[in-house]
Amino acid sequence: SVGLAQSLDQDLDDWLAPEELARLQAAAPQVELAVVFRETPDDGQPAASIELVSHTAEATPLAAAGSSRLLLKVGGTGLVVAAYDRAASEPARDRSGRTRSPIDRRQVRLMVHDQFDGLFQRLDADLDGCLSARETAYSSERLLLADANGDGQIGGDELPYVLTASFLRGEPAAERSFYNPPLQQDAVGGDSAPPSWFRNADFNGDGDISQREFLASPEQFGLLDANRDGFIEPDEAVRPN
Repeated sequence: SVGLAQSLDQDLDDWLAPEELARLQAAAPQVELAVVFRETPDDGQPAASIELVSHTAEATPLAAAGSSRLLLKVGGTGLVVAAYDRAASEPARDRSGRTRSPIDRRQVRLMVHDQFDGLFQRLDADLDGCLSARETAYSSERLLLADANGDGQIGGDELPYVLTASFLRGEPAAERSFYNPPLQQDAVGGDSAPPSWFRNADFNGDGDISQREFLASPEQFGLLDANRDGFIEPDEAVRPN
């Protein structure tokens, strides 16, 4: 972040020399995370999860998607942090039918990069890596918020600079192009679990029922859509009428 860089730049030349950069090892962390990879995940528990333990005033939590991905803002930089267990999802055989080499579950790699689509991030409110019907419907409003100077266009300086930090377990040794781990959705259980009709009607799996997915009458849709946003959410599906 800018504040951290300024504290390290002792000679104020806007450049971090090797000896100045070495002081980074003694600097207090701006974000403290707890990353967990489970050897044998229980039912409903993701194989990988990440938790924000603490942060400084300069680091602001913005959103979390499930238990495996979160978004922060550190100074003027967006930071997407994700945890993904390739060992839990990698099939035993490759596409040609050959048995894959054993995966080392003891190795976790941290990859940090800026290969991120800032415009897409503006629209992807829940950070799941895809645009739902709800996010598409409200894309105009979100783009208007990004147009800081009101000229009707989104300039490069109006999009955030975003870094992605991915904790990866079980990635093949020769693979170095896995930039954005997919979202691991948390299982929903207990009294808040949506009814079976909701899960069956959610054809695109985005967690909402749009008017196109709803097979009953518009009147019934309106009774369930309590907040009148054009979508039936899981808690609206279980709310007594």
